[in-house]
Amino acid sequence: MRISPLATRLRGLLFSGLIARGAEVALIAAVFVLSSWYWPVSEHIVHLIIFLLVLSLWIERKPAWSVQLRFMLPALFFLFFLAWLFISVTWSGAIHQSLSYALLVVLTGATALMLGAIVGIERAIQGIVVGVLFLQLHGFVSPDGGSWGLFSNPSELSVLLGVGFIASVFLIGAKAIQKLFAGLLVIYLAWSVWNIEILTGVVAVVVGLMSMVPVLHARRVRKQFRWSVIGGYLLAGTGAIAVFWSNRGPLLALVGEDSTMSLRTVIWDYYWEAVMWRPVIGPGWGNSYGWNPIERDRLQQVSEFFPAHNGFIDTALMLGLVGLGLLVATLVALFYAGISRVVIEGFPLRHAFVPVLVIYLSLNDMMATSLPKFIGIFLMGLMAGLLLRDPTDTASERGFSEQSEGVRKPGKRGTVLAGK
Repeated sequence: MRISPLATRLRGLLFSGLIARGAEVALIAAVFVLSSWYWPVSEHIVHLIIFLLVLSLWIERKPAWSVQLRFMLPALFFLFFLAWLFISVTWSGAIHQSLSYALLVVLTGATALMLGAIVGIERAIQGIVVGVLFLQLHGFVSPDGGSWGLFSNPSELSVLLGVGFIASVFLIGAKAIQKLFAGLLVIYLAWSVWNIEILTGVVAVVVGLMSMVPVLHARRVRKQFRWSVIGGYLLAGTGAIAVFWSNRGPLLALVGEDSTMSLRTVIWDYYWEAVMWRPVIGPGWGNSYGWNPIERDRLQQVSEFFPAHNGFIDTALMLGLVGLGLLVATLVALFYAGISRVVIEGFPLRHAFVPVLVIYLSLNDMMATSLPKFIGIFLMGLMAGLLLRDPTDTASERGFSEQSEGVRKPGKRGTVLAGK
C-alpha cells in the first residue's frame, strides 16, 4: 500500500521529535553522571567541550526567559556564588591549583544553568532518573565495584539515589502506562534508598516528600491565603527541628544513635572553629585544613575533599561567611521561586520537584556534604535554569487541570482563572 506524502512527513516529524527528546534526556543523564564524580574526570578539555556543546544548543534554541524577578533571582544568586568561588582563588596560597579546581566548578555550574533553561522540567527529571539508573546498573555489573559501584563510600551513592527517587515520583503522569512505569521506578528506588542503610538519606527523602503536603494544601485554598499556609508550615517545621534538636538524645537512641550523631556534632564544632580563623572570605576555593589535627597555616590543595560532614560548614571552610551566605541565598531563592511557580502561578505539580529537591539537599547537607561538590553545583545550576526558563515556552509546559478556586492557568496570551 502506498503511503501518502503527508503521512510520510508526519511520521518523519514524529521520529525526529522522539530523537530530539531522547537526545536531551541522554545529555542531562550524561552530565549528571559526569558531575557525580563516579569517574573522577578532571580534564578541563572534557568539561569545556560539554560546556561549548550546551552553549551552542543555547544559542540555537534561544530559550525564552521568565521576566519576573523572583524567577531570575535563583540564577543571579547562583552566578554570584560561582563568581565569588572563582574570585577566591586570588587569595589562595597556590593560585594555579585553586584556579584549576575552580574552573571545573564554574564550567559545571554554567553548563547546568543553560541545560535547565534549554530542556525544561520534564526532560530534566527524566534525565536525572536515567542517570541514577545508569550508575546503579554499572555498579551491579562492574567487577571492580562493591555494592555501591566505584564510589568509595556508600553515602556518595545514597544522595544520588535520593535525588533519583524524588525525580521518579514526579515522573508519574496521567496515562495508565506512565503511572505503571513510574510506580515501578518509585518502588525500586525507594527500596534502593532503604537498602543502602544510610539514615541521613532516608530521613532527607521522607522529609522532602512530606514538604509536598503544604504545597498540596496551599493549592487548594484561596490565593490570598496561600503564602500564609506556606509560612505556617515553615514555622511548624522550624519548631519541629528545634524540638528534635533539644531532645535528640532519647530520640536518636530509638534508632541506635547517640546525641553526637556518630560524633558529627564534635566534628562540626571542630571545623566551625577553623572557619573563624578566616571568617569573612575564607582561604579560597580548593584550600582545605584536612583531617585532624588541623593547623591555621597548614592548608592543602584539594578538589573534591570536604571533611566536615556538613555541606554548609564545608562551604564556609573554603569561601568564608560570604560564600556561605551566597549559598544559602541561592537555596532560599530556589525554594521561594519553586513554591511560587507551583502554588501561586498554578503550574503542574511536577514543578514542585524544585522546592522538594531543595529541601532534600538542604537536609542532607546538615549531616553530610553534597552542595559544594560537583553534583551539588550541577543540581543547583539545573534548578536555577529550570526556574529561569519561561514554562509557557512550549505547549507541553502549559496549563493543568486544577479544580481549586482561583488557580491560574498559564498561557502565552496571559493568564486566566481555571474553572471560570
